[in-house]
Amino acid sequence: MTGKHHLTAGTVVGLCTATSLIVSGVRNPIFIGGTILTAMLGSLFPDLDSRTSKLGSKLKLTSAIISKLFGHRGFFHSLLFSLVIAGLCIFAFWKYDISEYIYLWQGFIIGILNHLFCDMFTKGGVPFLYPFCKTKFRLTKMKSGSKFETLSLSIVCLLCIFLTYVLCKEGIFLPTQL
Repeated sequence: MTGKHHLTAGTVVGLCTATSLIVSGVRNPIFIGGTILTAMLGSLFPDLDSRTSKLGSKLKLTSAIISKLFGHRGFFHSLLFSLVIAGLCIFAFWKYDISEYIYLWQGFIIGILNHLFCDMFTKGGVPFLYPFCKTKFRLTKMKSGSKFETLSLSIVCLLCIFLTYVLCKEGIFLPTQL
């Protein structure tokens, strides 16, 4: 999926996450806005392993090192990577007593997971179980940047909105404390 489509999906998932927070009683505009922004950043983050990506082209040296070490759609596109990032965030929250910023971590992780889900719609797929298994999981054989990418993006966005509606209606929200 292209960077602009990942950013669009990240914005939608960020808005859905923020909606869930508002419905659960969180009213701080910094947390709400921060959740949206970190979801957007998280939606671009896995492609830091590509020097030509939206984020990789801005952080060229970092991207070049990551690309050399892991390649594109390797470790940065795995569930293990998501767990490592989540673990580092949780450790930082406890170590530095900044648990009130949990919303930012949640937005970022949700953005990363949304990125992986979106990439499952492409021909390249996602190696969820990397480095244990390099098999790439995919839902379609769509080529990234093709005319069908907008359709896939629409499906992902509608799914996010539907899930937000159902979860909020059922009273299922993200944890507001660690």
